[in-house]
Order: sequence, then C-alpha cells, then structure tokens
Amino acid sequence: MIPQKSDDISRIEQIFNGVATGILRYPAQLALLIGVLFVVGIIGMTGVTMETGSNTYLDKSTKEGIIYDSYSERFLSDTVVLLVRCDDPLDPDLLVFLNRLEGEIREVRNVASVESFADVLMQMNGGTLPDSRAKAQTLVSRLPPDLKEKLLLSNTMTLALVTVDQGVSKDVSRSVLGNIQSVIDSESPPPGVSIEITGNTAFDEQMEDELSGSLLVLIAAAMGLMVVTLAVLFSSMSHRFIPAALVVVGMIFTFGIMGFNGIHMNIGVVAAFPVLLGLGIDYAIQFQARLDEECRLSPLPDAVRTTIVRTGPAVLIAMLATAMGFIAMFISPVPMVRSFGLVSIIGIACCYGAALVGLPVMALLVKYRPKPGGSGRAVALKNRYDSLLSGAAVKIAKNPVPVLLVAAVVAFAGITVDTSIPIDTNQDTFVPPNMPTKLSLNTVTGIVGSVQPFPLLVEGDRVDDYQAIAWIDRFGRYALDEHPELTGVTSIATLIRQYNNGVLPASQPGLAAALARIPGDERAKYLDGHTAAVIQFSTTDMEMGTQNQVKEEVMTDVGWMQPPPGIVVYPTGDYDMYTSLIANIAQSKGEMTYLGFALILAYLVVVYRRRYAVSPLFPLVAIVGWNAVGMLLLGIDYTPMTACLGSMTIGVASEYTILMMERYAEELEETGDPLVAIRDGVQKVGTAVTVSALVTACGFSALMLSDFKIIANFGITTVIAVGFSLIGAIVIMPAALALIGGGKKEVRSEAKQGDLVSSSDGI
Repeated sequence: MIPQKSDDISRIEQIFNGVATGILRYPAQLALLIGVLFVVGIIGMTGVTMETGSNTYLDKSTKEGIIYDSYSERFLSDTVVLLVRCDDPLDPDLLVFLNRLEGEIREVRNVASVESFADVLMQMNGGTLPDSRAKAQTLVSRLPPDLKEKLLLSNTMTLALVTVDQGVSKDVSRSVLGNIQSVIDSESPPPGVSIEITGNTAFDEQMEDELSGSLLVLIAAAMGLMVVTLAVLFSSMSHRFIPAALVVVGMIFTFGIMGFNGIHMNIGVVAAFPVLLGLGIDYAIQFQARLDEECRLSPLPDAVRTTIVRTGPAVLIAMLATAMGFIAMFISPVPMVRSFGLVSIIGIACCYGAALVGLPVMALLVKYRPKPGGSGRAVALKNRYDSLLSGAAVKIAKNPVPVLLVAAVVAFAGITVDTSIPIDTNQDTFVPPNMPTKLSLNTVTGIVGSVQPFPLLVEGDRVDDYQAIAWIDRFGRYALDEHPELTGVTSIATLIRQYNNGVLPASQPGLAAALARIPGDERAKYLDGHTAAVIQFSTTDMEMGTQNQVKEEVMTDVGWMQPPPGIVVYPTGDYDMYTSLIANIAQSKGEMTYLGFALILAYLVVVYRRRYAVSPLFPLVAIVGWNAVGMLLLGIDYTPMTACLGSMTIGVASEYTILMMERYAEELEETGDPLVAIRDGVQKVGTAVTVSALVTACGFSALMLSDFKIIANFGITTVIAVGFSLIGAIVIMPAALALIGGGKKEVRSEAKQGDLVSSSDGI
C-alpha cells in the first residue's frame, strides 16, 4: 500500500475492508451471484455483431466520413462480380449458359442490371448469340478496347457484372448476394466452367466469417497456452488453475457488456481479447500469489482479508494506470483503434472484479491451503529465482546510473529511428491471404488493374450548369494526360459525349437537351440533381504510398484548375479512405503515446504524492523506445493496430512497474530502509511479476496464429513489449527507485546488511 497517512488512503482501506468482510460472511451467496452474472453475460454475448468495411477505418462523424457517406448514398451501388473460369470464353455453349444465367439473375429482386460477355455479343449480333466460335471471334474484334478489357479477362476467364439497386441497405445487398448464389447453385454449367463470386458485399461477408473464426481460434489458443504456462510456472501454487477460470469469467462479463451496449466486433476488438486474457490472468495471479504468501503466515480468513486489503488497492491502482494507456487511444481518428481501447478498458475492469471477488470466494469454498514450503523442484527453483532477483536488485540499486544510461541510450536510438518505420495501409494487410473473395479479386486486379476507382465528389449549387460540366470534362481529360497511373475517366461529361456523338455541347440549352436524352438510371450514376456529381478515375494497381501520392497530386491539380465559383471537389471512396489512413496513423501514433505518458504521470502524482511516484516513467519511456528498435530489427511496419503499441505498452508496463513500486512502498513503510525495501520488494513480487509476464506473453502470442496479417504482426510486437515490460520492472525499476527513493542509503544494521541476498517465503 501507499506509505501515506491520509483520509483518502483510510477510505480506500475501509472500502476494501468492507469488501473483505462481505466475502468472508457470504462466500456461497457471492459464488451464486457470480454464476448468475456469468449466465447473463452468455445471454448478452449473443447480441454481439460483426463490423467490417468503412465503419472500421473511417469515423463517420468527421467531415471525411460525411463526404464518404454522401458519395456512397448518391453514387455508389454495390456490384457483384462473377468471375467465370473456363477453357474458352468464346465457346457457344458457354455463351448460351451465361445468357441463361443472366436472365435468371435479372429476375432477382433489387438487381438493377446484369452485364456479361454473352450479353454484349448478343447485342452486337442483332439480338441473337453467335452460333460458332468464328462468329464470336469476329464480333470480339469489333469490340471497343476498354469494353473488351473489362469483360474478356483472358483466354480462360471472363466476367459478369451484377449491379444492385442504388441506395439499398447492406442487409438487402447481402440478401441479393445470397439469392445470386442460389441461382448459380441451381444451374448446371458446361464442363470445365466454374463461377466465383467476389465484390464488396461478398468480401465483407467473408471478412466477418473470418473474423468470427479467428476470434474463436485466438481465444482458444490463448487459453491453452496460458493453462500450459500456469501448469509449468505456477506449479508451486495450490489450485494453480484458478486464475484461468477467473479470466474466463471476466471475458464472459466483457462479451455480455458488449452485447447489451451494442459494441460491435471488428479487427481491433478481436485483437483486444487475447490481450485481455493476458492482463486478466495477470490480476488473478497477483491475488493468488499474495493469498498463498499470507496463508503461510496466518489462518485462511485472515489471509483473505490481508490479501484483499493489501493487494486489492495495489492491483486496482495498476489496473487504472493500464486504463490510462487505453484511454489515450480514444484520440485516434481510426474507429478500430478506439474500439480496441474501449473494449480493453471494459475487459480489464471485468477481469479485476472477477479476481478481487472470485479468488477469495473460491479460496474459502475450497478451503485453500498452500503447498508445503521448502520441498520439491518447483519450490527450490522458485527460491533460487527469488535469490537471483534479490541479489540483482541490490547490485542495481547500488549502481543505478550505469543501468539507466544504457537503457536511455537504447531508448533514444529507438525514438530516433521510429519515424523511419514504414506505415502499411495496404488492404492485403487487413485480409487473410487465402480468403477466396480476395484471391478472386487479386486475379481480376492482376489482369485489368485496380478495380477500386478513385472518385472525386463534386458539390455545389449548380453542378449541372454548363460551366461546371465543362470544367468536369476539362479536368478529367487533363488529369488523365498528366498522371499515367490513371487509366480512364467517367463522369457526367463523358456520358453526355457518349449520347451526343462524342462532343460536348457548346451552350446551356444544348447541354440541357443532351442531358434529357440520357436515360435516368444512367444519368443518376454520375449526377444527383443540381447539387452533386462524381468523377470516377480508373487506375493501375499501385502500392498504397503511390496511391496517396497520386491523390495529393490530383488534388493539387484541382487547386490549380480552379472549379467554377460555388463548386467544391473532394477525394472520397475507399481509395481516399485507405490512403488517408497513412496520415491518420502517422499523426495519431505519436499523439497517443505522448497522451499516455501525460495521463500516467498525472495519475501517479495525484494518487501517490511522493517523489518516487514518477519512478515508473523511467522504464516506461525506455520500453517505448525499445519497441521501435524491435520493430525495425524484425521489419514490422506500422498499421492501425501497431500504431497504438506505444500507448498500449504504457498501460501494460505500468502495471508491472506500479506493482513493484507498491511493494517497495509497503516494505519501506515496514523497514524504513530504501535499499532493504528494494531488495524485499523485488524478491517478494518479482516471481509473481515474472510468471504474470510470461503467462501474459503466452496469451498475446496467440495473436500470431491469426490469418490476418495486421493481427499477427500486432501479436509479435505485443509479445516483445511484454518482454521489455518485464525487464523494465525487475531491472529498470530498482535503479529508478534507488535514484529517486534514496536506494544508496546504508542499511541500519549489520544483521540486515548480511541478509541482503537471503530468500524469503515470498509468494
């Protein structure tokens, strides 16, 4: 506890004394209550839904999000892409099959149009399909190059494009997708013909399935790894698997709260759960370690009370410090990062509550008794490790400056190279590499280039005015000439040319007449009344950095070729969303880290009001710098998830360092000697912190099993961060406490001096 006699501390002790009294009086009733809440949590978790797509990456309350939704609602219609693999796209039997399939798909509700190679050839052949390959080949030779490239991918592949009604909901699009799949399944294609469905809706649907499966695998793997680690490293404890049971309770509580409060599951939340498993089991380990220690000194009821009153506030303070790191994530502009922070805060609170109440209740019900001390390989190994830690702590406390200098040099190197680590927002990073819809999309992209357009939303009072449309026409042509990465442009201007013999009218009346000749559904793809229009650029397949550069250059061109007064132009769509992630990550990763430091510092000063309260900042700063060195050496780029590594590390590492500082404060209160307090504090909690860190690392390591590259890389970095956090707690903290808390003072008696490397009963 904090060695400070204040009303605040008295109130805290009274609260935890009251908790202890309630647990001692009503253990069976509290066990029943936990069981009821567990069932309620299971009911709540059935309401958890998956979330993918733009809501994961783009905050819809921002200007960019509003523009994205405006573009999507006005101009974006879902397209289902049917990738047809065959021996010969010109085979008359295949064309008959595609024509029949088109007709059946057109009958599906909310399908606006269907376009395929067979459909185009039939239109060119007077409404009938060519009855021989030679006739089909003749018709193909007369196709415009862009249309031929669009539908005839190669000698073994062709496309059919199904456009869904504009403005329908996501659920309706999914229903359409399911109906199309049913039509395909009911058909019998010619030999050697197969059809794969891809497109945004199919992509999102498979992403959600992959996320659900990934979550189950990650949680199961994390639990398995932690149980094995407990079996090995916690073998000196009686009932060593209690922490695993308690963390399951905490996780179910978390899922239940998510379900009842409408918190969606996304990539960030999936990544949060193994992290929560690691932190949650850590809290339970700290409680059980202290309970085991106290049971060796006093009867079980007294041990339970001491554990709750002493360890409860210490772990609470550490948990709240961890929450500071997660709170810092709320400033991120990326919704998945904020989701990670929110669910993490809910999770650690649930796991803390489960450990605080659940462990004493279980101990009382099973009549917990520690294993006999002084015998067995596990006990002997623990005693040797305790002696090693206490001896090392004394040496570090006597020579703190060299230790801190080495740590600072490595940390400075990491902070220096941090800006050179690339930022990866490539869509492949967010998707399992073997996901079928992604593989189909890659096939199309590899042949015809990117299927993701680069749209510019044009808004104003009179976007259908002659001056505005003339500017749209002029700018589209200019951008296409200036940027080789842009391969084509479509807009209301190109549509007018198509229906006006290839020319743009020279006056407003001529323009109005040309617009009147265009069918309404065609016109609606590029013009929405008088207030909005869109320019769509097709592009080559580019790396994300190049895409961002092209976007910036095009917007510079917009500024140079000023649109008419009252007309504004915005980049939008998925193209803008993914490229903007680069700037969002670059800006927010540093801000989250600095805010995390500020929150931790303010929190420690307010809670402790002692000079040594700032000691955890020494290892925290060092660990954040070391993380960058680790990422650089392993070649791991920043993503929306690894960008929050700094603030997350501050949260996780602060727990270990605060627990170490708490025990130092408790020992200092009892002995009055800083050096002895450092030795005894490290000796008594060092093993528990080490076991906690290793178990936590095992939980985090499950992330590396994910098929999602963004989650797997996050797993690697978090395991490294936990390792660094352990080093910070047992190596850097003794040095920091010695420097700030007077660790070089001489001990008061020779008896204590000679006992500096002795072991204690410990945990």
